[in-house]
Amino acid sequence: MGANVTAFTSSASKVDGIKKTLQADEVVLVPRGGKPSDMITATFDIIIDTASTEHNVEPYIHSLKPEGVFCMVGLPNQKIIIDPYDLLNNKTIAGSQIGSIAECKELLQFCAEHDISSDVKIISPQELGSAFEALETGTACNR
Repeated sequence: MGANVTAFTSSASKVDGIKKTLQADEVVLVPRGGKPSDMITATFDIIIDTASTEHNVEPYIHSLKPEGVFCMVGLPNQKIIIDPYDLLNNKTIAGSQIGSIAECKELLQFCAEHDISSDVKIISPQELGSAFEALETGTACNR
């Protein structure tokens, strides 16, 4: 679709799967609790953060170009801390929990036209405990 896509993960075991199934152009391995110096600086126009657990957003904001947008669509259960200086150069922090019905229809139509599908794992009720543990530890490959 014309954009270069970079995926971020804290799990080395997910890198190959992300490249293959999500067709990311590049995968950046971010150490847990990574610092801005551990990542790419001033590279991205937009970052869509899908993580729903507590994490440090500072390295991602540092990775934005001037006028870049950091959009959180995950809903962490903790407050995020942002240094006001990270917003210099007209960087924007945005969030979205869900779109309207019209936007959802438009998104689904776009996905159908471009053969984009979800990567999911169906589990039994007995597997719920281990599934939550995998989400909390970052070892889950699906959501």
